Amino acid sequence: MTDTAVWFDLDGTLCQFDQSFDVLVRDSLVAAGVRNPPEAAHDVFAERIFSALEECEAEPFELAFEAVATELGVSVDPAEAATAYREIEVESTTLVDGARETVETVADRAAAVGVLSNGEGALQREKLAAHGLEDAFDAVVISNEVGVRKPDTAIFATAAERLASNGVEPAEHVYVADEYETDVGPAEQAGWTAIHVRNDEGPSASVNQLGALETLLL
Repeated sequence: MTDTAVWFDLDGTLCQFDQSFDVLVRDSLVAAGVRNPPEAAHDVFAERIFSALEECEAEPFELAFEAVATELGVSVDPAEAATAYREIEVESTTLVDGARETVETVADRAAAVGVLSNGEGALQREKLAAHGLEDAFDAVVISNEVGVRKPDTAIFATAAERLASNGVEPAEHVYVADEYETDVGPAEQAGWTAIHVRNDEGPSASVNQLGALETLLL
C-alpha cells in the first residue's frame, strides 16, 4: 500500500450525462406539473442555479425553480420541481468506462480514496448511491456541504483535513479530474499532484481514458 490519498472528481470524471441541461430542466418542470414549460425557463434556471452553487447557498435547486416561478410566472412548487430535478439528473448519469474498476484498484493500494466534487450534497451523494459507489470512498467532500467551491484551493485543504480527522495523513494527495482550470490547476496550486483525464490543455500526465489511470496512480 502506498502513502498516497487519491481523490476523484465526480461529474465528467467518474460519471457522464446522457441528457442535456436544458432537457433536465424542462423534464423536471413537466414532472412537477407544468404542461408547457416556457423556453426561457432554462436560462432563468441556469443563471440562478449557478449563482446559488457558486455561493454554496442552501437548497440551490429550490432557489432556481423559485426564480423560474417568479420571473416567468410559472405555476410550480419549487420544492417539488427540485426533487424531480435531482431524480432526473441522477437517472441521466452513467459511469465512465473503467470508473468502477479504477476506484476499486486504487482503494486496494492507496492509503485512502475519496470524492471531491462541486455541487449540492444530496444530489452528488444520490449519484454515488445510484451507481453502487456510496461505500467505495473513505471521504466524500462536496462544495455545498463544506461552504467552499473549486477553483478555491481551500476546498483541497478541507479535504485533507477531513482525512486527518479520521487519523489518515498521507504523504501525498492526488486529484483526478476532467476540468483543467477548475480542477487540475487549483489542485496543483494547493500542493497536490493532479491527473487530467481529458487529452486537451493540461499537464503531461493527461490521459484519454479513465481506465488508463491505474498505470499512473500507484
